[in-house]
Amino acid sequence: MKRLTILIAFVIVFFVVLIQSKWTIESFEIATLCPKGSWCPTNSVSGIQFLCPAGTYGDTTGLSDPKCTNFCSAGCICKAGSTTACAADCPPGFFCVTGTGGEVKPVLCPEGYYCPAKSSAPTACPAGKYCPSGTTGLT
Repeated sequence: MKRLTILIAFVIVFFVVLIQSKWTIESFEIATLCPKGSWCPTNSVSGIQFLCPAGTYGDTTGLSDPKCTNFCSAGCICKAGSTTACAADCPPGFFCVTGTGGEVKPVLCPEGYYCPAKSSAPTACPAGKYCPSGTTGLT
């Protein structure tokens, strides 16, 4: 009986405070999904999320792992917070391996090879041509 009285008193006090402070049930926030390009760990607070690391991307909402969706595609660069597997093309004269964008930088095309834009690996220079390092294509 004493517990029931305490419970009733608590409920009455709650509604009095609710009415006096002009709070409404609608003023309480509900959990929302972490946005694309970011991830939210357990116990995340509203408005606080972490960008997907450079070299990765997050193409869906609600990600909870810092690895996000996956690594950036070969031939592409993904800066922190990217939402697609190919946020930017690898520049001409370089090639980009999977995960380029963070600590993994575009690699200068080596001598004897050429690398047009979006190269994922260098292409051998054909016989009769000379390709210095950084060559972007053939003429």
